[in-house]
Amino acid sequence: PGTRLVAIYLDEYHVSAGPSTERVRVAVSRFIDEQIRPGDLLAVMKPLDHLTEIRFTRDRDAARQSVSSFTGRRNDYTPRNTFEEQYLGKSPAAARAARAQIVMSGLRALATRMGELDGGLGGIVLMSEGFTTDVPRGRERRLPDLQGLVRAASRFRVLLYAFDPGDAASPFPAAADGDADVESSAVLQGLARQTGGDGLPAGQDLGPAFQRVSRDLDSYYVLTFTSTTPTDGRFHGLQITSNRRDARVRARSGYWAPLPSELRAPTRLRPVSRAATQQASALPAHA
Repeated sequence: PGTRLVAIYLDEYHVSAGPSTERVRVAVSRFIDEQIRPGDLLAVMKPLDHLTEIRFTRDRDAARQSVSSFTGRRNDYTPRNTFEEQYLGKSPAAARAARAQIVMSGLRALATRMGELDGGLGGIVLMSEGFTTDVPRGRERRLPDLQGLVRAASRFRVLLYAFDPGDAASPFPAAADGDADVESSAVLQGLARQTGGDGLPAGQDLGPAFQRVSRDLDSYYVLTFTSTTPTDGRFHGLQITSNRRDARVRARSGYWAPLPSELRAPTRLRPVSRAATQQASALPAHA
């Protein structure tokens, strides 16, 4: 109780080598050294990390080592191991779809693991220049539902932050095979804001953005109400406003009511009342 949970997802697949990689290393290292406290639990994850081995720890040296070894591989589809060679496929189009699937699955696994720890409001920071969510026709692979990530974040009280470490002055590199897929971080930033978190476009200072993450986890409001449709399994939008003229409210866009089967299913989470599952968004108190 009272422990801050923070996860940093270093999306090597969708960060360019060179200056963008260096920005990630510098900004995340500074965040760990200056904003992460001794009692915080931290996890640093990369695309090839096994989902069953996610571990939140107070070992800062391990986190720093993971950050220092980070190297962006955007548009570089050269297999680094047997898994990539066999699973990602030979063509860049197939590799792009598989890479996006890996990242989305990793983010959902992080959110679920944070919910199991039940440490209160948690935050996931995604360092990525973005990826396409379009899957080429005729391919069997399908991306996990993007809204499924928002649903998981909502259920497990996790704020998602999507920070683009790219250079805004540089044009986005074309796909290696000439496909017209549009890779952008804008979709990820929009998803982040739906969870009550925030996004940062390319070319912006990462330092203040990481400070905002720390402040959000320190102070926030939890608004609770009793729903008239507690178990319909549907999404219910919420609009939260403030009568302060200078206030900027950041909140979840709504919630998914649980299905009766979800309430009956065994879970490792601490049991909560049915009404409590309809909690509105966590709001930064300083907004």
